[in-house]
Amino acid sequence: MNSSIYLYGAIILAFGSLSVFMFYLFRLVANVKVTKFRPNMDPLPPLLKKVWNGVMFFDFYLGATVSEARLLKRKQMLNTAGLEYFMTPGETYALQFFSLAVALFFAVLAGLAAFGISYTVLIIMLVLGMIGWFYPLMWIRDQKKKRNIEISRYFPSFVDIVTLCCECGLTLNTAIVNFCERGPDCILRHEIERVVRDMKTGAGRADALGKFARRTGNVDISRFVGIVLQCDKLGVPLGPTLRKFAEQKRTERFQRAEKLAMEAPMKMIAPLIMFIFPITFIIIAFPIVMTILMNFK
Repeated sequence: MNSSIYLYGAIILAFGSLSVFMFYLFRLVANVKVTKFRPNMDPLPPLLKKVWNGVMFFDFYLGATVSEARLLKRKQMLNTAGLEYFMTPGETYALQFFSLAVALFFAVLAGLAAFGISYTVLIIMLVLGMIGWFYPLMWIRDQKKKRNIEISRYFPSFVDIVTLCCECGLTLNTAIVNFCERGPDCILRHEIERVVRDMKTGAGRADALGKFARRTGNVDISRFVGIVLQCDKLGVPLGPTLRKFAEQKRTERFQRAEKLAMEAPMKMIAPLIMFIFPITFIIIAFPIVMTILMNFK
């Protein structure tokens, strides 16, 4: 009896608190403008823009509780995902808190509507709360993965252009500028343009390339920067070294394409079994079943 009273009280208290909080939160969202919170930042998606003031609510009240070490780690994550001008590290934590609150609110509503007052509601709150907390991080990691795939796709072309220019007697800086002028319009080219801007503003080539490697977080770019810095340190000609590196990257790209081609049939098994085979069997078996039924009548 006492456990049931405690359970009812906990669920009612959680639901009441979330209801009051969401009421004031959406009232804040309706009355405050977004533009004053985002100077010199990339535009937000339409859906996120509608609730951004709710995110700012958490950033204002809970942003100071996040440690500097966590903020630095989250900043590196945003840099590698290409989102450093999309949101600040503190705003990512605020977005997690907002997503957690919304997930808990709807978990209580769905749980009470489906199961009433029971322990199942607490389980639903726990599961949806974890999803709401980790979903922004999953989205950031997904953006990082897409960015790395595009960088790896165009990186062999970049190495080929730089190698050709170096073997023709041009310097590495000139080769990088040539890629910015003639290379394909992609994320890698935009990052190389940032390297050129850093060098034009007075940064050394080693510092600019080091920032480039840390900003992208790509293994191939880190290897390329390491090769360039090692050649500069030892006085080794850069052209032949980059030629071997370019051949290696072309071989790896071919092997990666072969791997994806061999994985394609395995990835098609699940859709075939779940969607295509049942429909095919239904189409084949329908006239047979109808003929049998008509004969038995």
